[in-house]
Amino acid sequence: MFQTKFKNKFIVLATLLLIVSSIFIGCSDKSEVTETTNTESKEMVYIDTSALKEKLQSEATVLVDTRSDEAFNGFKENEDVRGGHIPGAIQFPATWLNKVKDDSELNNLLEEKGITKEKEIIVYSDYGKVSESLYNKLVSLGYEKVSNYKFLDWSKDESNEVIQYENYQVLVSPKWVKDLIDGKNPETYPGGGYALLESNYNGLDIYKEGHIPTALQFDTNEIEKGPEWNVKTDAELEEVVKKFGITKDTTVIVYGTPSMGAERVALVMMYLGVEDVRVLNGGKQAWLDAGLELETTMNEPKAIADFGAKIPQNPDLIINIPEAKEVLKDGKLVSVRTWDEYIGKTSGYSYFDRKGRIKGAIWANSGNTSQDMANFEDIDGTHRSIAEVENYYKEIGLNKNDKTSFYCGTGWRASLTFIDAHVLGWKNISVFDDGWFQWSLDPDNNPIEIGNPQN
Repeated sequence: MFQTKFKNKFIVLATLLLIVSSIFIGCSDKSEVTETTNTESKEMVYIDTSALKEKLQSEATVLVDTRSDEAFNGFKENEDVRGGHIPGAIQFPATWLNKVKDDSELNNLLEEKGITKEKEIIVYSDYGKVSESLYNKLVSLGYEKVSNYKFLDWSKDESNEVIQYENYQVLVSPKWVKDLIDGKNPETYPGGGYALLESNYNGLDIYKEGHIPTALQFDTNEIEKGPEWNVKTDAELEEVVKKFGITKDTTVIVYGTPSMGAERVALVMMYLGVEDVRVLNGGKQAWLDAGLELETTMNEPKAIADFGAKIPQNPDLIINIPEAKEVLKDGKLVSVRTWDEYIGKTSGYSYFDRKGRIKGAIWANSGNTSQDMANFEDIDGTHRSIAEVENYYKEIGLNKNDKTSFYCGTGWRASLTFIDAHVLGWKNISVFDDGWFQWSLDPDNNPIEIGNPQN
């Protein structure tokens, strides 16, 4: 009896508290919290679109997109949500939480991305579910001003701007590739057949150990040759694509082990005239991270007789020394190399020792060595956020209307920066394939600089 009376009194009291709290909420600022969800320690704070727009007026607010690169760039992950991202958003995919070793590394990464405790942090994903993991982690790290948002709410109002990169379709996800292999029709796939290429240098043994199902082993020696490591002649390249059964209408997807070789092959395919060229963002490791399986079947290409167009269809995408000199006159020649290479401290390569840079070249910091692109890749090995790359290009003096050509030692690193610019929709871009290797062979006719240009 006592328990029943106590229970009834408790219900009445709880009801009164709910009514009172409702009154206070009704009198509060409508732009504040609109929904809460229980988490392990406290309620998760959700905000609505009007609150988001108000908070974005402040420089103290950081809006964080926690979805995949592909969703951020423009692909749809869910049919009822537009592809692309909210203007001003930065990227921090929730999957990165599985890539950091400990909280110390995570804190450094958060700070690098501008996600700091004194800021107001708003995380979002399509339905607010994917973003929950980052929300909870930030709270556990002591972040006090954190809220969650459902991108669906922004997306369904067509008057709200969503940024979608012009050529977002170039960088594809493991799921996109898996759907293609399974005979589905993934977004932007035009139909007409595909060729999936595993690109690497002398990589047959790597291919035999395991590759993505249906992939063909495509050694970079197919498209370039030593000792200068420039692309082969047009006639040689035409025979290569015919050997691999590739026409201008074939959808070519390239992935690397690591990724740089993939961008190199993708560039050459575009140069030749393949109309639909894709890169698996993050390469084979991204496929494995997605929990997908490899196969060991030795897939053999089926040769064809005709590419379907005169080669090359896009000759302006790869330029030589005379053309690079023209770029120096009225455009931007970009050195995608390390600082030590740029100032002439090292050549960066074991097979030649000529040091320095092309006079007048703009420096784009590639990474730590000539063998990596650390500054253009994220912690998971995918392309660095295209939004960050765009900002970096602006910082070093590049813009989409410039005639811009990227170079490195022989073309691998430059190809990755080219692909990023292509995703952004830049039109007048190329790779100076002769690069530092060929330019430095003739210092009497090709001006060279050494040392810090600021000195």
